[in-house]
Amino acid sequence: MTWTPQAATDLLHLVAEIMPHRQKHKEKGSAWEKVAQRLAEQYPGATFRNCQEKCADLLRSYRHRSRSEQGRGSSGTPQDKSDAEKELDDLLADIAQVRFCTRDLTHRGDCAGRG
Repeated sequence: MTWTPQAATDLLHLVAEIMPHRQKHKEKGSAWEKVAQRLAEQYPGATFRNCQEKCADLLRSYRHRSRSEQGRGSSGTPQDKSDAEKELDDLLADIAQVRFCTRDLTHRGDCAGRG
């Protein structure tokens, strides 16, 4: 699947709605499957795996950017962001407030909702 900015935004809206990262360990798979099924209605080729991985990638990028911006403090020059970029950042900020658990991130063993 090719991820357009709109597809990424739609993915994050579904993640915020269904919240697979807040499900018990045994229910995470079915929650991610719901996300993939709903996204596939608009974007054929969306699968459980690529939705989960794209969300994890977006979250990692967001956290990296956030740490970089904090390191610069207020001396950083504000960048002009499109409405789509602002919406993505807002959704990622909401999701980042919760411990996020995907197959790629479980190596720490501290994922919330583990059943």
